[in-house]
Amino acid sequence: MEKWVVRAGICAMLLFAGLTAFAQLPARRPLVVIFPERVEFKRDQPDPNIGIATPLAEQLEATRRVNVLIYAPSAPYIQRLVQEGVLKSTDVTEKPSAEQKRRIVQALEGDIALTVSAAWQDKPPMLPRPARGKKIDPSLLQNLPTNSVILVTASWMPVGGGRTWQAQIESQPVQRAMAGGVMTVDPVSTARTAASNLVARLIAEPMATLPRVDLTQEEARNSGQTGKSPATDSDALMKQFLEEGQKYLKAGDLANAIEAFRRAIDAKPTDPEPRRLLIEALLQSGKEEAAVEEGLRAVHIVSDSTPLLLALADAYMRANRLDEAETMYRRMLERDPKNVGAWLHLGDLLWNRARITEAEECYQQAAQHAPDSTEPLLRLVKLYLARAQYPRAQEVAGKLYALIPEEDEGRRGAVYQTIADGVETGMTQLAQRIQEAIASYSSGGVTLETLFNTLKGLEAQSNSLLQFLRSLRPIPRLLDAHHHFLLAGSLMQQSLGSLLSFAESKETRFQEEGMLLRSEALRELATASRSLRANMAGTEAK
Repeated sequence: MEKWVVRAGICAMLLFAGLTAFAQLPARRPLVVIFPERVEFKRDQPDPNIGIATPLAEQLEATRRVNVLIYAPSAPYIQRLVQEGVLKSTDVTEKPSAEQKRRIVQALEGDIALTVSAAWQDKPPMLPRPARGKKIDPSLLQNLPTNSVILVTASWMPVGGGRTWQAQIESQPVQRAMAGGVMTVDPVSTARTAASNLVARLIAEPMATLPRVDLTQEEARNSGQTGKSPATDSDALMKQFLEEGQKYLKAGDLANAIEAFRRAIDAKPTDPEPRRLLIEALLQSGKEEAAVEEGLRAVHIVSDSTPLLLALADAYMRANRLDEAETMYRRMLERDPKNVGAWLHLGDLLWNRARITEAEECYQQAAQHAPDSTEPLLRLVKLYLARAQYPRAQEVAGKLYALIPEEDEGRRGAVYQTIADGVETGMTQLAQRIQEAIASYSSGGVTLETLFNTLKGLEAQSNSLLQFLRSLRPIPRLLDAHHHFLLAGSLMQQSLGSLLSFAESKETRFQEEGMLLRSEALRELATASRSLRANMAGTEAK
């Protein structure tokens, strides 16, 4: 009996040890089988499908989330499965159906079928904006060039069950110069760019739940590196290079900062922080495309953490790849709806794309999730000033100043400067519209009644702007600039009063007086701007 108990105990210990060792092995990566599908194209265009599968497979494997095979009917591993009877010969076709793809992937012991195709698409030309009150000349529309893009269609199908993910992504063709200065599409670079854009979308959506596996079981056995912890000297070396890079950044030496951050990455390739700093340094140096490439590399190889995704989205935006940037911001917000930075950056992007209402909603969401932050409110004030919505700007500015202590003159001064920039722009536009209204009447383009109604509307806008200015509370150092802003607003208001008198009486002396007051208002506005910048420079120096 005792021997049996001892033997049972030994077996239990061996079983526990085996299970523990098995549990410590890294998880198996899912196998993705890529099914490239060819699409018809014009004879004078290169095949957009050439080479897209290979860089797609490389970049997917670089994420260390999946293993990848590219399906081809003549591939040896496919033919061997047919010979062994695992696959039917009727399943191995150039264009397998969804069910055939499922059987092929299961025969390969895979998990996901990824179908990819690329096709040329002509986008309509950008229409020119007509002058105010005028229509576009139809003859201009006939000569506008169309923009050809690569439309990548992808379908991610888990063969074990689950929802199929589908998407269409536009990718710009990459061109290169040939002899004689002729430009032609570079198929290799175009394929890599299309693959990068697709992988970025896959990481943000269907692959978001897949863990990163640094080593597969086979890699662990071959390398003998299981159980090793990162060396402390690599951490110290990375920290040293990061400190050097940040010192170079403060000194404005971007070239050496970039080099230092690259060395920090070499010291510890798995840490996301030096990669994020490298992306930001590349953006500061104006190397937007290099920043995008580094961002994709970081997201693929290291992690898809929010800071890296945000850095990649910013790089897309700075590179004017706005569709990809918007997609990235929205994917981040789906995963983390309280990400204030993503809300703000998405709002900036939408504002730049003239989608003002959506931008306002983004800033309001940011303000809701960060009620103690001044950034969302400051952006809202700038947005309302740009739209000449001065009562709303006044309301938000009051909330903004309530968040900043009276003694914090540095922050209060910076906020006033930002708001004053919006005021200066609004007043300059007001003066321009006055000039245009008088010129239109003088040339016979509008009637006196139309001129009166236009000036009446501008007067109401001027009154709201002056009221907004009076509600501001500048720090003592900026009082001189503030007084000049107030005087400029008052002179603009008087200018409109004189011009309205001209529209009622047709007496030219009122017109001359009004235009003179307008010029004086612009002169005071310039004085206010100079005083503001001079005194803010003094504040920063202190």
